[in-house]
Amino acid sequence: MTISAVARSVLKAILPKAARDLVLRTRSLVRKSLPGRILALIRAFAYDLRRFYRHSSAISGPVSQAKLRARITIDYHRIEKGLSLPNIRTGFGEAVFHRLIDSCTGYVQSYGLDRTIAVTLNVLDNYASFRAATDGFPDHLNTGLTGLKQLAANYRAVTDEGGTLEYQPARDNHGIAEHFRNLVLSRHSIRNFTGDSVSTESISRALELAARSPSVCNRQSCGAYCYYGAEEKELLLSFQNGNTGFGHLAGAVLLVVSDLSIFTSEAERYQGWIDGGMFAMSLIYALHSAGLGTCCLNWSATVSDDLDLRKAVSIRAQDNVIMMIAVGHMPDSLRVANSPRIPLSEVLRNQPPA
Repeated sequence: MTISAVARSVLKAILPKAARDLVLRTRSLVRKSLPGRILALIRAFAYDLRRFYRHSSAISGPVSQAKLRARITIDYHRIEKGLSLPNIRTGFGEAVFHRLIDSCTGYVQSYGLDRTIAVTLNVLDNYASFRAATDGFPDHLNTGLTGLKQLAANYRAVTDEGGTLEYQPARDNHGIAEHFRNLVLSRHSIRNFTGDSVSTESISRALELAARSPSVCNRQSCGAYCYYGAEEKELLLSFQNGNTGFGHLAGAVLLVVSDLSIFTSEAERYQGWIDGGMFAMSLIYALHSAGLGTCCLNWSATVSDDLDLRKAVSIRAQDNVIMMIAVGHMPDSLRVANSPRIPLSEVLRNQPPA
């Protein structure tokens, strides 16, 4: 039960109906007044500020494993980007290389060996190979890399990710343009599901594709909580007011989130929503390509709604809720909204060159 529902129950128990109606009308008028709307806006901004301050790395404080992993990812991706430029600057990245050695050493000492270290070692090896083939790999960098490899033992064989790889657009993108156009044009928001269950395998495959979405410095803050049971779906959807008439037929409900702990400065205060939007759209296309219908359910929520959801559903404190997605199997034939899209002249906000 939400806080507002509890408040209504208390009022109903202790006040006569006339007095109760007066309280509710007065509260509604206060909320709709200009001062009331301003106070609500201030409260919402303060809530977001408090959450960003508490969970991100924008303010110095205790460095958690997630925060240290984010710092390492930022730095190894700096080297990856440098190695992918058309004209690589000789000797670039030495300061970042040293910082990565120090960060990874501290990470292993505090948290042990995992994929973060394996990927970073691959990046550092790529960098060492480039330097050896151009201006020579300096001894002072080699010493740090050798020490980290000794610390990591044989763990680095876990993954071949990290660094750069050869990409040939004509070969690797053959035939995808028309397929993607068809995928985009055939997608609709679905508000009529069969009610059949959706397999966890289908959702997992879609999430693997969504994880390929771009993210700031490759930090990949986004993920999803997936709910399949009737009771948990009903509970989740009770906090969202855009699913009336069809939400109960969804085979699964996804809660897309972004981890605040990977953001490192006040400049990134909105980045979770940016990365979250790209992740969610990739997930929607992936589900559509698997033959599943989806409907985006917004989470433009009040502070009270967000707090109530967090009390009812177990999600990590550092996760910001981006949106919900209703997922389900579709009938053989159904009606969908034929909503217009704004013309290209409005989408393209400046004039193309003549």
